[in-house]
Amino acid sequence: MFTAVKLLGPKLVMIGEMVHGLKFFMLMFFVFILAFGVSFYSLVFGVQEFTWHLPQNFKANGYAAFILLLGYMTIVSILLVNLLIAMFSNTFDRRQNNADRIWKFQRYSLVSEYLSRPSFPSPFIFLSHCVRLTLYTLAKCCKSEFIQNKYRQHVNRTKYKLSLNDKSITRIETTEDAYGDEVYYNYLKQERKLLDELDLDEERV
Repeated sequence: MFTAVKLLGPKLVMIGEMVHGLKFFMLMFFVFILAFGVSFYSLVFGVQEFTWHLPQNFKANGYAAFILLLGYMTIVSILLVNLLIAMFSNTFDRRQNNADRIWKFQRYSLVSEYLSRPSFPSPFIFLSHCVRLTLYTLAKCCKSEFIQNKYRQHVNRTKYKLSLNDKSITRIETTEDAYGDEVYYNYLKQERKLLDELDLDEERV
């Protein structure tokens, strides 16, 4: 239902893509944790039987473990966290630019879903199926024009179709032509600007 709201629908798509990207980030994060944990444990405890009980009083000898800890905290706190923020920002920017298009597709899917559902509520759905089965059987067995029209109306009722008059079609075609000319003009303008910049760079060289 939230997909029908223009502000919430695209945000749900963003959250889904962020969670999908977070899975790959957690896999990479697990590799760093495993690489640091194995080396740190081997340097601190050496060859000992593994136990979940941590020592109460422990004194470390040497600096290798602390150097590994410093490198691990630097990578995790600075590199990986900033990488995660950059991934989320990239996902947000890409989807925010197409937010209106995403919302329109979601609204169309929601309307199409409701058109394909039965007319009766949940406990009485079997009545809709019985009516549909009865119309289908009568349409196949009986050649009456009235029955055939009723069956066609029932089938076409679940199809999302918009009928336009000639005036609306002409206005839409004119608008599409105008937008097409504008896009082509902007393309030529950008291409000419790029060629001018390349010529200017060649003159400087």
